Amino acid sequence: MAVSPPTAAETTVAELNHEIRDLIVRIAQLLGYQRSMGEIYALLYVSTQPLSMDQIRSELRMSMGSASQGLKTLRGLKAVKTVYIPGQRKDFYEAETFIRNLVRGFLKEEVSPILESGKDRIHHLQALNKRLDDPDLQEHYGNRITQIQNLNTAAAKLIPLLNRFLKP
Repeated sequence: MAVSPPTAAETTVAELNHEIRDLIVRIAQLLGYQRSMGEIYALLYVSTQPLSMDQIRSELRMSMGSASQGLKTLRGLKAVKTVYIPGQRKDFYEAETFIRNLVRGFLKEEVSPILESGKDRIHHLQALNKRLDDPDLQEHYGNRITQIQNLNTAAAKLIPLLNRFLKP
């Protein structure tokens, strides 16, 4: 039995899926996430229906550990949600496609903790700087610490503004 060549529509869908998935994986890596996590989100993003972990693993040829960890991280970021399918015992997943929710989740889970820990580290840097005996070095490091503190303060002020802008 001969296999018929793909139609123009099938070829276009395949190309769209490939390009979207590649773009999403690159963005995920740019944000510091593992490639596998970007691949999971990208697969769910282009999928026309929710997928089980087994389907995700099969499609991406991924280990159970990578799939499980990737889904856990994505759920924590509110980038993926669990979907109930009647009659199925497995969990199924779909991508959160509302970009505002993704950005808000990223700000809350990733950026805010870094800014908070930055405050403590700045206080520690200031304390270390006070221990220096050389006034020139103390001034040099004091200026650098002030610049870091100003950046941290400005970024912390930006988060609530972004959240207000991102409200539906």
